[in-house]
Amino acid sequence: NVKSPELDISVVITKKGYTVVGTGQILPIVPKIQGLYDFVALKRTLKTIKYKYPRQESVILVVEPDVIYDDIIHFMDNCRESQFPNIALAGGFG
Repeated sequence: NVKSPELDISVVITKKGYTVVGTGQILPIVPKIQGLYDFVALKRTLKTIKYKYPRQESVILVVEPDVIYDDIIHFMDNCRESQFPNIALAGGFG
């Protein structure tokens, strides 16, 4: 009964865009498009991770202070829709 390993997955959200960080791996930043976050790309990335790590259910949102509340809620909704129900929030860098 071998358990598939879990990752430490974070989505780092800044006012310019976001990036997905996994154990030992940082994906390129996904910039905002016309002032909006690219949630289609986020879902695609999360679904790829879910396919490789089906038992993974947790993600950490690392949010810079100047990201608006509405956008944070959209990130949380997209994580849940991509089958990551356990979402933790963390403050940003500096």
